[in-house]
Amino acid sequence: MLSIRIAIGVLINTTLLSLHCGDSEKGDLYDDKKVSGTLFINDTLRSMDGEKVYAKGSIRITDSNSPNSLNFLYSSTADNYGNFSFTNLTGLDYRLQSSLDSGDITFAVDEPINPAKVTTPQKLVLYPVANKYNVLSVQAFDDATKGALFQATVCLFSSRLLAQKNQCEGSFKTLTTDSHGRAYTTRLAPGWYYLNATLKTGQIDISIKDSIEIKKETGFNHIKLYLK
Repeated sequence: MLSIRIAIGVLINTTLLSLHCGDSEKGDLYDDKKVSGTLFINDTLRSMDGEKVYAKGSIRITDSNSPNSLNFLYSSTADNYGNFSFTNLTGLDYRLQSSLDSGDITFAVDEPINPAKVTTPQKLVLYPVANKYNVLSVQAFDDATKGALFQATVCLFSSRLLAQKNQCEGSFKTLTTDSHGRAYTTRLAPGWYYLNATLKTGQIDISIKDSIEIKKETGFNHIKLYLK
């Protein structure tokens, strides 16, 4: 009789545990829908190579009403080809979020998604965002040809008087443009900055002086300089 009671007790407890685990696994997120896709990174600040696969990238799916990426429902890691997949989703609205810290620059994507309305794999592209510090992006061109200038020197001043009197002496930072005429710097305090750009190579001797106001601690600031 004792062994029968033990067997019945074990059976009841096992049944209750099985029911509890089943409810816990389903929750509000469980259904038969899915979302899949591929992660890419496009470094528009430092590269002209276009989109590259974000292999082994971290991706989260969150509630559409929650802007905080820490409050995610599921997280996953893309494979070597940037592919990811979330299954057992409902037909509700969600957000797909992914980010990557790369020095002073953060790359991120935050896209709305409804599994009931998509039938093809999604393409998610992470772009630079200035959510940690501000970014000053400079691009130098030849005013005559409108072509990008390689190895132009851009000197930054916080004093307008110094910038007017000098070309680079007294500047607090010097930038050199890449083959696409681009250069950037970060972590500038809000305020006015004065830029003296020059290019002296062979028969070329062109320059320009300009200014830009940094208004916030975070965000992108872009200026195009046409040297003549």
